[in-house]
Amino acid sequence: MKVLITGISRGIGAALAQYYLNQGYKVTGISRSSNPELQKNPNFSFISLDLKDIENLNEKLKLYLKDNLNFELVILNSGILGKLGDMIETSQDTITEVMNVNVWANKKIIDFIVSNSKPAQIVGISSGAAISASRGWNVYAISKAALNTMIKLYSEEFPQIHFAALAPGIVDTFMQDIISSYPEDSRFPVIKKLKQLKGTEYMPNPKSAAITIAEAIEKIKNMPSGQYYDVREI
Repeated sequence: MKVLITGISRGIGAALAQYYLNQGYKVTGISRSSNPELQKNPNFSFISLDLKDIENLNEKLKLYLKDNLNFELVILNSGILGKLGDMIETSQDTITEVMNVNVWANKKIIDFIVSNSKPAQIVGISSGAAISASRGWNVYAISKAALNTMIKLYSEEFPQIHFAALAPGIVDTFMQDIISSYPEDSRFPVIKKLKQLKGTEYMPNPKSAAITIAEAIEKIKNMPSGQYYDVREI
């Protein structure tokens, strides 16, 4: 099986890539920088793309992916947090940057893939923040909610492909390191909660989480397309 995964330099993306390589699959990874461990595997191929570069993304996808398609599974994992804070404090530049990476880059990748091949499954890595919309998540929550809706719309347009938005649960990634660096603020209880979970069984490392996520991806193939799923509820 051929798998395409975005955001493979570290965290969930790197762990998922390693998981599928361990299963004997061929994995193509997209991110700004590569992962040296993954590149040791002959079944791994790397494409260096900056998903913030929306204007040139189409041409680069054509250049690097035109002879490397026919993926059975596509996992859109790349995402950025932006800045935690209130919406009124969030600049338009931050909103544009987060939406470009978390939503519009994924649209361009989906458009290119479905126009040139027909994968069995496309999964967008979402977040519980898209549903909770807790104070402080601001544009990150908006971007993931938009991703969920976009996945739903594509599922209506391409019924032969199984689409899903999948929340991976709370995972101890670089994003959590960023959140933990924020001072506790009574306006944003999510910061205190995540700091308390860090280092506990309730915030697994990416390697452990990748197993759970991959198992969930397999399960949801038999569930309705276009829906939002949370690994903790499957």
